[in-house]
Amino acid sequence: MTRIWNKPGIPHMGWEFVRTITFDNASEVCEMCDQPHIRYIDELKHDNFEGKIKVGQDCSKIMLLPGKNGFRWPDSESILIIENELQGIFFIAHKGESIKEHKFKSLQDAQHWVVENILAAP
Repeated sequence: MTRIWNKPGIPHMGWEFVRTITFDNASEVCEMCDQPHIRYIDELKHDNFEGKIKVGQDCSKIMLLPGKNGFRWPDSESILIIENELQGIFFIAHKGESIKEHKFKSLQDAQHWVVENILAAP
Protein backbone atom coordinates (compact mmCIF):
# COMPACT_ATOMS: atom_id res chain seq x y z
CA MET A 1 0.00 0.00 0.00
CA THR A 2 1.03 3.59 -0.48
CA ARG A 3 0.22 6.28 2.03
CA ILE A 4 -1.87 8.83 0.14
CA TRP A 5 -2.67 11.24 3.00
CA ASN A 6 0.07 13.68 1.97
CA LYS A 7 -0.29 13.32 -1.80
CA PRO A 8 -1.40 16.48 -3.63
CA GLY A 9 -5.02 16.56 -4.70
CA ILE A 10 -6.31 14.00 -2.19
CA PRO A 11 -9.36 15.41 -0.36
CA HIS A 12 -9.05 15.19 3.42
CA MET A 13 -12.62 16.04 4.34
CA GLY A 14 -16.08 16.06 2.82
CA TRP A 15 -16.17 12.30 2.18
CA GLU A 16 -19.38 10.29 2.17
CA PHE A 17 -19.79 7.12 4.21
CA VAL A 18 -20.62 4.00 2.17
CA ARG A 19 -20.33 1.13 4.68
CA THR A 20 -18.27 -0.45 7.45
CA ILE A 21 -16.60 -3.79 6.77
CA THR A 22 -15.75 -6.03 9.73
CA PHE A 23 -12.98 -8.58 9.36
CA ASP A 24 -12.42 -11.66 11.53
CA ASN A 25 -8.87 -10.57 12.33
CA ALA A 26 -7.20 -7.18 12.65
CA SER A 27 -5.27 -7.72 9.43
CA GLU A 28 -6.31 -4.80 7.20
CA VAL A 29 -4.37 -1.63 6.36
CA CYS A 30 -5.79 1.91 6.06
CA GLU A 31 -5.43 3.10 2.45
CA MET A 32 -5.09 6.70 3.60
CA CYS A 33 -2.38 6.48 6.29
CA ASP A 34 -1.06 2.88 6.05
CA GLN A 35 -1.99 2.08 9.67
CA PRO A 36 -1.83 -1.74 9.93
CA HIS A 37 -3.77 -4.23 12.06
CA ILE A 38 -7.26 -2.82 11.49
CA ARG A 39 -10.38 -4.92 12.00
CA TYR A 40 -13.08 -2.35 11.17
CA ILE A 41 -12.68 -0.58 7.82
CA ASP A 42 -14.93 2.24 6.62
CA GLU A 43 -15.49 2.49 2.89
CA LEU A 44 -15.83 6.12 1.75
CA LYS A 45 -16.37 8.00 -1.51
CA HIS A 46 -15.79 11.60 -2.58
CA ASP A 47 -16.84 13.68 -5.57
CA ASN A 48 -13.19 14.60 -6.21
CA PHE A 49 -11.79 11.06 -5.93
CA GLU A 50 -12.23 8.27 -8.44
CA GLY A 51 -13.64 5.13 -6.85
CA LYS A 52 -13.90 4.32 -3.17
CA ILE A 53 -11.31 4.21 -0.42
CA LYS A 54 -11.09 1.84 2.55
CA VAL A 55 -9.80 3.51 5.70
CA GLY A 56 -9.49 2.89 9.39
CA GLN A 57 -11.97 4.58 11.65
CA ASP A 58 -9.44 7.13 12.96
CA CYS A 59 -8.96 8.52 9.43
CA SER A 60 -12.66 8.13 8.74
CA LYS A 61 -13.57 10.50 11.61
CA ILE A 62 -11.58 13.30 10.00
CA MET A 63 -12.53 12.49 6.42
CA LEU A 64 -16.27 12.56 7.18
CA LEU A 65 -16.13 16.11 8.54
CA PRO A 66 -18.03 18.51 6.28
CA GLY A 67 -16.03 20.75 4.00
CA LYS A 68 -13.96 20.06 0.94
CA ASN A 69 -11.16 22.47 1.83
CA GLY A 70 -9.74 20.88 4.94
CA PHE A 71 -5.98 20.64 5.22
CA ARG A 72 -3.66 18.52 7.36
CA TRP A 73 -0.28 20.14 7.80
CA PRO A 74 2.41 18.17 5.90
CA ASP A 75 4.60 16.04 8.15
CA SER A 76 2.41 16.82 11.16
CA GLU A 77 -0.24 14.57 12.59
CA SER A 78 -1.25 17.28 15.07
CA ILE A 79 -2.27 20.30 12.93
CA LEU A 80 -5.53 20.24 11.00
CA ILE A 81 -7.29 23.16 9.34
CA ILE A 82 -11.01 22.54 8.97
CA GLU A 83 -13.55 24.40 6.85
CA ASN A 84 -17.03 24.99 8.21
CA GLU A 85 -18.91 25.42 4.93
CA LEU A 86 -22.12 26.46 6.67
CA GLN A 87 -20.45 29.44 8.35
CA GLY A 88 -17.89 30.11 5.61
CA ILE A 89 -14.95 29.98 8.01
CA PHE A 90 -11.86 27.92 8.70
CA PHE A 91 -10.60 26.92 12.13
CA ILE A 92 -7.57 25.07 13.43
CA ALA A 93 -7.31 21.91 15.49
CA HIS A 94 -3.96 21.38 17.17
CA LYS A 95 -3.09 18.23 19.11
CA GLY A 96 -6.74 17.16 18.96
CA GLU A 97 -8.09 20.41 20.43
CA SER A 98 -9.94 23.08 18.48
CA ILE A 99 -8.46 26.58 18.71
CA LYS A 100 -11.90 28.18 18.90
CA GLU A 101 -10.81 31.75 19.57
CA HIS A 102 -9.40 32.02 16.04
CA LYS A 103 -11.59 31.84 12.93
CA PHE A 104 -10.37 32.59 9.43
CA LYS A 105 -12.05 33.65 6.20
CA SER A 106 -9.67 31.66 3.99
CA LEU A 107 -7.47 28.57 4.09
CA GLN A 108 -4.47 30.78 3.33
CA ASP A 109 -5.18 33.02 6.35
CA ALA A 110 -5.38 29.95 8.60
CA GLN A 111 -2.14 28.53 7.17
CA HIS A 112 -0.38 31.86 7.74
CA TRP A 113 -1.55 31.88 11.38
CA VAL A 114 -0.23 28.33 11.88
CA VAL A 115 3.19 29.31 10.53
CA GLU A 116 3.45 32.36 12.77
CA ASN A 117 1.84 31.02 15.95
CA ILE A 118 2.45 27.27 16.07
CA LEU A 119 5.40 26.39 13.85
CA ALA A 120 7.49 29.46 14.79
CA ALA A 121 6.63 29.21 18.49
CA PRO A 122 9.56 28.34 20.78
